[in-house]
Amino acid sequence: ETLFTASMATGIGFAVLENAYYIIVNYERFSALLALARGFGTGLMHGMCTLIIGFGISFVKKRKKLFFAGTFALLTTAITYHSIFNMLVQSEYSVIGTLLPIVTYLPFFIGRHFKNSDKIKTENL
Repeated sequence: ETLFTASMATGIGFAVLENAYYIIVNYERFSALLALARGFGTGLMHGMCTLIIGFGISFVKKRKKLFFAGTFALLTTAITYHSIFNMLVQSEYSVIGTLLPIVTYLPFFIGRHFKNSDKIKTENL
C-alpha cells in the first residue's frame, strides 16, 4: 500500500511541475480545457511510469540474478510507455493518447479495490 501511494505521488508530483512549466512557457496558447486534459493525462501517465518501476523494483530486488536486467527492462518499459503517450497525444490520435493512462491504470485500481475489500471482509470476521 505504501509503495503504491509513494510511486503514484512521485509521478503525479513530477507531472504537476512539468505542467506548470508547460503553462508558463506556452501561456499564449493556454486554455482551461487543454490544461485539464493535459494535467489529468500526464499526471496519471507519470504516475503509471513510477508505479511500474516501483512495483518492478520491489520484485526484482529479491531475485539477485534478475536485478540488473530487470531494472533495465523496467526503465525501458517506462520510457516506451512515456514515448507512446507523447506520440499519441501530439498526433491526430490525441484522444487515444489521453485515454491510454486511464485504461492502463484500471487493472491496478481494480486489483487494489478487490485486495482491500478482501482485507475488510477478513477483518470483520
